[in-house]
Amino acid sequence: MGEIIKFKPKKKKTIYIALSLLLLTTLILLYINLAHSAYNKTLSLNRTSIMSLEDSSYSFGKAEGNIIVCGQEGLSAINRNGDIVWKYSYPMSNPIISTSGNYSLYADFGGKACHVVSRGKLVSSYESPYEIITAKVNDNGYYAVASKERGYKSQVVVFDRNGNKLFAWHSTQYYVLDVAVTNDNSSLFVSALNTESEDSSISKVLYFSFRSDEPVILETGDNNLIASLCTSQTNVLAIGDFGMYAFDRNGKRIFVVNYEGRTLQEYSLGSGIIALGLTKGSVEGYYGGSVIEVYNMRGSLRGKYEIDDEVKFLDAEGNKILVNSLDGAYILSDTGRLYGNITYENDVREGMIFDGGKKLMLVNGSNVNVYDAK
Repeated sequence: MGEIIKFKPKKKKTIYIALSLLLLTTLILLYINLAHSAYNKTLSLNRTSIMSLEDSSYSFGKAEGNIIVCGQEGLSAINRNGDIVWKYSYPMSNPIISTSGNYSLYADFGGKACHVVSRGKLVSSYESPYEIITAKVNDNGYYAVASKERGYKSQVVVFDRNGNKLFAWHSTQYYVLDVAVTNDNSSLFVSALNTESEDSSISKVLYFSFRSDEPVILETGDNNLIASLCTSQTNVLAIGDFGMYAFDRNGKRIFVVNYEGRTLQEYSLGSGIIALGLTKGSVEGYYGGSVIEVYNMRGSLRGKYEIDDEVKFLDAEGNKILVNSLDGAYILSDTGRLYGNITYENDVREGMIFDGGKKLMLVNGSNVNVYDAK
């Protein structure tokens, strides 16, 4: 008869299995603890009442790594420590602001003054002969100003950082909505309405090379109203109510993001990302919650996060996204993961994230404050 051999369990293998299970349990508990902590995270206030806003006519931008506050009396820059580092005083009745790189453009909507400021100093100015519609500056201080030229429907003039005129276009058929000079300073994008259009869409995006006076009409979908043009390092984004289109500096289409019938509430460009605040549903007037979708600059979806109400404001910088809604406020990662909820002492009507995603500027009531976002 054969001999029955009994195998004894190896002690080392048993120890390794036990250690692996213990490590796995520890990681799960750590993850649960971190997730729970994120849901209860609150922000510490660095400084109370950096400045007080007299009314709600203020707007905000980011330049030089600072928050730029724009009001009828001029501009103020707030740094990461909550200090006002410079002020630029010039009265305007209906001020609008555009910021990019180290430049802040300060113009009078319906008026004629347009100033470009860097580090509190005036670097260029333009006195338009006609009422200004909109104006925008790029990373290098080049800027475009659109106005209501008499005898035409619109006029767009482009200047370099020294105020030298580079390009001018006089429109006989288009009403200009927005403008953007590419960051290589070679071309201009214009969003406009053509009320005499024979096709189904009156909203057009026009591309101009500074070497040619004739525009190229870019495809942005039928009846997709393009209200905003935004420049990144490589692309120009046409933000519409039905979809978002991205073009390179030569006007070639790079990608399309279709909202699939959902309503766009807010959007923001961060460092290599685009965050969109959309309704969850596609029915007109639908308010059954919202979704934040995050895309890279190639148009690929990186992640998303759902909330239970409308998006009040949205801002992105670094690897973080600030979202404020009627049901609360959130800090998300650039892949749509929740970092934490935010608790405010007062109602917040505006907010921005800056300093590479490390700081928040919030307008609590009438006060501007800076918080940590770590």
